[in-house]
Amino acid sequence: MSKRHLFNSPDGLVNKALRGIIAYNPSLSLDEANRVVYDTAYDRRNVSIISGGGSGHEPAWTGYVGSNMLAASVQGDIFASPSTKQIVAAVEAVPSDKGTILVITNYTGDCLHFGLANEKANARGHNCRMIICGDDVSVGKKGSMVGRRGLAGQIGVLKVMGGAAGAGGSLDDVYDLGVAFSQQIVSIAATLDHCHVPGRTEHGMLDDNEVEIGTGPHNEPGYKKISPAPTPSELVQSILKHCLDENDPERGYVKFAPGDETMLLISNFGGMSHLEMGALVDEVLEQLARHWNMEPSRICAGFLETSLNAPAFSVSVINVTAAAKNCRYSVDEIKSFFDARTNTHWESMAGSQATRRPRKEQLVRSPQEERKTVGDKHDLKVDPVILEKMLRNACEQLIVAEPDLTKWDTVMGDGDCGETLKTGATSLLAALDNGLAKAGSVVQVLLELEDIVESKMGGTLGGILGIFFVSLRAAVEKNIELASSKGAVALWGEAVSSALQSLRRYTPAKIGDRTVMDTLIPFAEATRTGGLDHGVKAAVQGAEATKTMTPRLGRATYVGAGANGNKELPPDPGAWGAMVVVQGDVVLKPSDNNTESQWVGEALCRLTDSLPGNANYRVSKPIPLVDDATKDPVDRFSEILQTSQGFHHDIKGITLDKPAFIGNRGNRWDAADLVTWNERQLTDIASVSEEMLAYFEEPLEELRQMIKPLPSDLPLQLIHGDLTGNVLFDANGRTPPGIIDMTCYWRPAAYAEAIVVADGLAWHAEGRDLVELYGVDEVRIQLLVRALYWRVITFAIDTDVNWIREHIAKADYPKAVEILRSVIADKPLR
Repeated sequence: MSKRHLFNSPDGLVNKALRGIIAYNPSLSLDEANRVVYDTAYDRRNVSIISGGGSGHEPAWTGYVGSNMLAASVQGDIFASPSTKQIVAAVEAVPSDKGTILVITNYTGDCLHFGLANEKANARGHNCRMIICGDDVSVGKKGSMVGRRGLAGQIGVLKVMGGAAGAGGSLDDVYDLGVAFSQQIVSIAATLDHCHVPGRTEHGMLDDNEVEIGTGPHNEPGYKKISPAPTPSELVQSILKHCLDENDPERGYVKFAPGDETMLLISNFGGMSHLEMGALVDEVLEQLARHWNMEPSRICAGFLETSLNAPAFSVSVINVTAAAKNCRYSVDEIKSFFDARTNTHWESMAGSQATRRPRKEQLVRSPQEERKTVGDKHDLKVDPVILEKMLRNACEQLIVAEPDLTKWDTVMGDGDCGETLKTGATSLLAALDNGLAKAGSVVQVLLELEDIVESKMGGTLGGILGIFFVSLRAAVEKNIELASSKGAVALWGEAVSSALQSLRRYTPAKIGDRTVMDTLIPFAEATRTGGLDHGVKAAVQGAEATKTMTPRLGRATYVGAGANGNKELPPDPGAWGAMVVVQGDVVLKPSDNNTESQWVGEALCRLTDSLPGNANYRVSKPIPLVDDATKDPVDRFSEILQTSQGFHHDIKGITLDKPAFIGNRGNRWDAADLVTWNERQLTDIASVSEEMLAYFEEPLEELRQMIKPLPSDLPLQLIHGDLTGNVLFDANGRTPPGIIDMTCYWRPAAYAEAIVVADGLAWHAEGRDLVELYGVDEVRIQLLVRALYWRVITFAIDTDVNWIREHIAKADYPKAVEILRSVIADKPLR
């Protein structure tokens, strides 16, 4: 519900609105003092139909003044009945030789004022009658002495009565039709929230996950709230059951027999989009046919009777056959009155339905194009398992990224980018579920992507991706010989480059314009010259660079340059989405040990294959991360420790043997690890810096004094020895923490947590609370002593003295040792 209004005060608003509304129809006149709108072209030889009520329900009732509907309407203040004087003025404005009928909804104020006006009009010589319409089934038979509330079903009454009056019907016939028709209507409303009345500060509101059934059009609360909010299908099912279940002793107001002709009215309360209203009409019609064997012969949907800006609607079903049995008009005549053309707002919602086609005839299936067959000579085949895993991973990452992409595109564009890409991703996942990747055919996948983009992904981004995939597939088929002569990477580089050239014929976008091309161009160029790894890294850097670009193409160009001041913009959503696809759920880093990289990759693949769907962490496959992409772990240490526990429990479960490279990598971390665990002497390390060793001598000596033997049966396993800066957190909390940059050691599982705590104490100003969270039993304390010792040793043996001098000031190892000493003092070790 929006709380903002163009006109924030109700003062003078109703009269101003009436002056504007009559401008649409030159035959209308306004008695501004009495707020009466009347048709100067009405025929006094016909029965005059008059209606009205409080304002805020527009187009009711002023919008229905015109031929074959109302002769006049009268408006009160917002949600307030017009006065008796106003209503009498309406009767006087359109006198009739046959008589006048006042038709109102069943609300106390309207009944009193229109009733008194009816009496006064008759006393003045007018032949005047009144019909009170109550169609709301949410008001049970025992729940109210005043009967059912009036909802939008009344507008259907006005239409058939107006058609009958325009056809020359007598006062008795038109009146009897109105009574009979109004008694055969069942209606109910549902709302997502209440409306906001201009000038009021207090408004009732629903919770975000609530829907209210039985709401009135004046912000009256409904009779039932549903939480969590039902699906549209569930909500419509409930609404129709309330209306049509004639066995309901409280709400079975109207009987429907097989073969009865019906009409359907669906009213927008003011805050529903036309898009959702169309979908609502379809859902109601589908369920009427499926569950109630009912196909309405007439349908009217739109702003029939609103409630300002309420995101709500009402559904009305009318039994025309039953109404015809209680008046002199036949079913066909009543339908002709409904169809009678009018120059009022009604036309925009009902149009002409005199000749109706069955719903099935209106829904046409487009002819299916024959799917192209792919011959092996023009196809690139890959391992089906790898192909499927790669495609699923990209799709899943796009779906995770959708909320951010949508948010960014809402800021700088039209908001459709994330949803467009998510649609494509879910469609591709469905195709994979049906076996798309089983043959390992790259061309078959590209053909499927073409079809998905062309049929389900609209907008500029859909057009760009459509051209790209068509050109990519054609280039793969054309250059397939490259796969056998130079390898698949060469073929892929040529195909991506060719697809880019084709795309450039249709878009002027280039690098720096802040579009998807900021990802695609560097990806294509780097892939061709350096392979896929270079292409992926270039794509990541291109997408990142859009944060500082001024839009030069697309809808983002309409956002003023000063709209964000000097702040960094969000990344271009199209560029970022393309980057997510080519990068997937991977983190790239340079490797100086191919044996280790290959072993780690295989181990992590085994781990990810064994993980349950509800694992409380994620693991990346080894590929490039832009610089400084890891998040500062401040305030996240408890989560890192939890992540470590789950990760190392699962690592132990896949039964890995100790790899030969551990302890033989020749770097300072490996050397320090061996020294820490008494598997090598410090004096055996050639790279020891005497200056740094002297600098760290005091904390090292204190830590040596704390070291005590560990149990000999303490189990060893593969651990991640550097989790502190290598657990990534989703800023929106939608996905579990992600573990990256696996650094392998063969130590007790709890040692990985001890290293995290040591980093927290020395580098992030964490205190004793973190140690206690980690655990202060004898074994854990000893692991923490060794973790801190290991970290200090790695600095002491580093030969890059200048780097150490620059960075060591950021750490406080003496304080970390002091905290550890105090913990041990409180809990002496045996």
